[in-house]
Amino acid sequence: MKEIYDVIKELDDIILIQPNGLTDGLVSESPHFHFVQSKVRTLKSPLWNQALINVSAKLFDLDISDIDVDSDNLYHHLRDFDFNYLNVLSKYYLNIDLDDYTYEENKLGHFISKKNEKINMDTICELISISISDNIKADTNFILAQLINILKEEWFSLYEVEPEDYNAEFLIADLNNLI
Repeated sequence: MKEIYDVIKELDDIILIQPNGLTDGLVSESPHFHFVQSKVRTLKSPLWNQALINVSAKLFDLDISDIDVDSDNLYHHLRDFDFNYLNVLSKYYLNIDLDDYTYEENKLGHFISKKNEKINMDTICELISISISDNIKADTNFILAQLINILKEEWFSLYEVEPEDYNAEFLIADLNNLI
């Protein structure tokens, strides 16, 4: 059976931000990722690495407007997701083991049921997508809160900008807007 971390990895195409300026390599290989990783304390969360990557992507490309996960897009992706993977997510985020239910499909949709209980699978997918979105946002906010305390000189070093450089003021303004 898949672990939660493996299943979350399958969602990377949906929940990770790809900066416009990065044409070769991965965000996780960028100096921005290593910088952020070295400056923050970690949380034990299945979405921690994805949050680190998204914050690093924003730092790499300050023009990215939003690093939050689109829960609607995630919901539509989960509707087509492998049932076993969906079960892992459901156990973790909703405390519902889909294996304890009988799967039904009829003209009204897809359901899981047992005894006097019937749950629409669309509802399960929507609740999981909201949970994932909320959890990655919480992890992202935890990272951003820690970045507030970083000295200007460290930011200048990351971006290879001299403090007296004309662009230094704009860089700090952009970083202040992010954080």
